[in-house]
Amino acid sequence: MFRVLYLAIVFLIAAPPITAETLHVLKGRIIRALAIDANDPAHILVGHKAKAAGSALVFRSFDGGKSWRTLNGNRPLHPNATDVQAVLPVSKKVLLAGTWKHGLYRSTDGGQKFDRVKPFPSSDIRDLRHYGASWRIQKPG
Repeated sequence: MFRVLYLAIVFLIAAPPITAETLHVLKGRIIRALAIDANDPAHILVGHKAKAAGSALVFRSFDGGKSWRTLNGNRPLHPNATDVQAVLPVSKKVLLAGTWKHGLYRSTDGGQKFDRVKPFPSSDIRDLRHYGASWRIQKPG
C-alpha cells in the first residue's frame, strides 16, 4: 500500500494541473482505493465507497486523472456492494477489484464487464498487489 501511495504522490506532483472540470465525475465521492499502473503511470483506477447499496463503482483514467469513466457498464460490481476497497490494474485488459462483503472481481476485457472470482476464501478484500505472475490479496485479520 505504501508503494502505491508513494507513486501517487510523485505522479500527482509531476502531473499537469487538474481543474475542477476534469474531476466532476469524482466530485463529492468517497474514494476508497487508488492504484496506478506500474507500467503506465497515466493509467489509474479508483474504487468508490457509496452511500447506498448497489452504487459503489470502479473508475478509470488513461490520462493521469484529467478525465474519468466508470467501468462495468456503469453498474456496481455486486447489486448490494457499497464499498470497492481495493483495485489493481494487472494490465490494460486485466483488472481486479475487491469489495467489502462481496468478494473479489476480475475483468479480462479492460473493465467492460467484471465477474466474481469463485470460489474464493474471503468476501472482504482490503488490498491487492501484483508480484510478477502472481497477486497477493489481503483480507481482515
